[in-house]
Amino acid sequence: TVLVLIIFSIKWFLHTEKGRYLWDATKLKIPLIGDLIYKFALIRFAKVSSILLSSGIALLQNLELVKDIVNNRIFKKKITLIQQRVAQGNNLAREIAAVGFFPPLFIRMVRVGEETGQLESMMEKISNYYEKEVSYRIKRLLAALEPTLLVTMALMVGFIALSLVMALMRVLGTLK
Repeated sequence: TVLVLIIFSIKWFLHTEKGRYLWDATKLKIPLIGDLIYKFALIRFAKVSSILLSSGIALLQNLELVKDIVNNRIFKKKITLIQQRVAQGNNLAREIAAVGFFPPLFIRMVRVGEETGQLESMMEKISNYYEKEVSYRIKRLLAALEPTLLVTMALMVGFIALSLVMALMRVLGTLK
């Protein structure tokens, strides 16, 4: 009953705003996977921004829509801060850098996009860059996991075979 109470308490906590925020923060810190989650959020931010900007949607409205599409609460909070500061007339790249959450390359590319007036195409390049990086990391992760999975499956088959042989030996031992 204590275990059930703990499980329900955790489940209830994860349905609160604070619990969801903590869960999203924890997901970003998981080794190997956290970095992929982070990069996927960067891709989504850049890709959607590129599409919206090329459709003629203003930057502030763009940030509002992107905030609703990004499914990580940490990102949403950072985008909200950026949106508020840009609404006050501040520079997008400067505010992205100020929140201290985005990688330097992302910030530099946004800065170049703003300075050249090609922010939408630069956002597309950002998303393409991170898509390639994520694809490469997933391939490396799967290549590293493949031998481990093979050994695990071999051990499982070995244990099953051993248990069958031992059961057969017991049956044969009782027949003598």
